[in-house]
Amino acid sequence: MWGHDLRRRRDIGLRFSGFDPDCISSFLAHYSAINPLAPGLAGQSPGRVYAGDDLIERHAFLRTEFYNDWVAPQDDIQAGRGVNLFNDGPRFFALAGNFNPRDDERLGLPLTRLLSEVAPHLKRSFSLMRSFGDSIVRSDYEQFLNVLSSAVIVLDSKGQACHINPKAAELIERGTLLSLSKAGEPGFLDPVADAQMDKVREAIAASSPAEIPHSLSATDVRHLLSYEVTVVPFSGREQLEDEFPEFNLQLRPAAIMCLELADTPDEIARKLLASRYRLTRTEADLAWALFQGMTLNEIAEQRGVSIHTVRNQIKAVFLKTEVSRQSELVRLVAGLANPHLDTKD
Repeated sequence: MWGHDLRRRRDIGLRFSGFDPDCISSFLAHYSAINPLAPGLAGQSPGRVYAGDDLIERHAFLRTEFYNDWVAPQDDIQAGRGVNLFNDGPRFFALAGNFNPRDDERLGLPLTRLLSEVAPHLKRSFSLMRSFGDSIVRSDYEQFLNVLSSAVIVLDSKGQACHINPKAAELIERGTLLSLSKAGEPGFLDPVADAQMDKVREAIAASSPAEIPHSLSATDVRHLLSYEVTVVPFSGREQLEDEFPEFNLQLRPAAIMCLELADTPDEIARKLLASRYRLTRTEADLAWALFQGMTLNEIAEQRGVSIHTVRNQIKAVFLKTEVSRQSELVRLVAGLANPHLDTKD
């Protein structure tokens, strides 16, 4: 499949199979710009299957540099069939197959039938893309992202959120990790992570995907949970925006940001215990140890302290968590041991 702009004499897309890679390299470097078939291709109506003779008079074609230096050395693949999928005058996308004229009787009709069957669907895809811009793509990726267990935010070319999946929306609503400005720009309450997020937006706005920090860490400022944040830019936007401004790509995705808890389940439970009930680290570790089935004597021995010290600490934990028995404390910790626990409170 080949796309070309006659006015600029440059390619706007090429996908191939069966060609020697060196021949493709020379095509892109030189022969594409002097391809005598291009004007004929630009004049073909989308969806109509054509043969080589429909594009240029055969004798004229055989006298060209393109034929003698590029086509003929490749087993003289001057015959073929093709179909335009998109055409707006100087620019076109064509799907075609080439072969030696001796194979025309064997390959010509089957290829014509194949192209006739697939062309309406591909033509419609191009037409829908031009008509609806990002709405088609958005409906597809939104449906997929909304069922993910990870928190995901899709950023547009201004670094603003153009889609927030339910998990990310929960984090924003919680108000202890993520924020969203009135302009729709996501940020972090963790100042170090937020500074990195500024760099992400700046790189996106400057169309500099190589400058985007692809990995950063963020901390929930209330619960002290650690999150790994991955930012992945979408490639290929710059050329499409340049060649097809009518596709309204400015509102299309520029990057995707994914947030995952970095803490282990036991670290999460301990941090939630400490933040929710204002326990010290030692007190949270003691409650977790009881949940793990250790006795007070075992805990005292492991820590190298007296049993009286451990009993005093457990009394402090009971007071802060408003329980009166170890069994009640264990049930409370069990409720926090799920890494997907709601931490709104």
